[in-house]
Amino acid sequence: MNLKKDVNDLLQKELINSIPKLENNPIESSRHSFGIYNIFVINLKRRPERLLNIEKQFNKLNIKYKIFWGWDAKTLGDDLTDQELKLYYDNPWYSWTKDKDKILGRKGCTLSHIKCLNYAILCKLDNILIIEDDVEFKTDLIPKIPDDAVLAYLGGYIINKKKINLETKDDWILINNFLVYENTAIIIPTYEKICKVYNLVAKKGLCPRTIDGLFVNRVQKTEKCYILNKKICKQNRKKFESDITFMKKPKNII
Repeated sequence: MNLKKDVNDLLQKELINSIPKLENNPIESSRHSFGIYNIFVINLKRRPERLLNIEKQFNKLNIKYKIFWGWDAKTLGDDLTDQELKLYYDNPWYSWTKDKDKILGRKGCTLSHIKCLNYAILCKLDNILIIEDDVEFKTDLIPKIPDDAVLAYLGGYIINKKKINLETKDDWILINNFLVYENTAIIIPTYEKICKVYNLVAKKGLCPRTIDGLFVNRVQKTEKCYILNKKICKQNRKKFESDITFMKKPKNII
């Protein structure tokens, strides 16, 4: 069984074929709608209510997007998920909980993001925006991303807020001496940078964690990453139950 080939074949069949292709030019406007990006919404087929959440928001904003069917570890089970993880990691999966469902949810979430990055590389895309399906947006307008940004967060939990100058008027804050968790909505602006992020999070040799932990430990610590000063989105944890965590809201965040 060639698992890697089978997975890629599955992705080709599951994804909607007509992916909007952007020009390979940088985005010049100082303020623009994130609707101009190649948008992927990660969703599980057993969670149609979450997809409806995105549909309602984006229909109002007239934003086009593509569904990326996530890797549903709860459906596929332990064995297949662990086989798939061995394509990316040498070490056993790290988890702070013994709850099987939460562990499976975390594995599935991590693999879904990694596979979405891989698909963008296969399609040679620039300017991708990956969105999780439980997010709620305040607006679709964002300022131009800094030219040196490898990764840009439209929202997320900031930890170690004392290390941030909250009075800054800059549109984007460089992630430095603090951490940003949650990959609720992230932009990677070029094909080369997508490849770089993929190689960092999918490389072997380090203990695998949830996708936001991988981004914190492997991308934020080595690359230029930014978060919006005025975040435009957040997860709706009151409306949607999490598959990966028990926590409603982590401590020490803004």
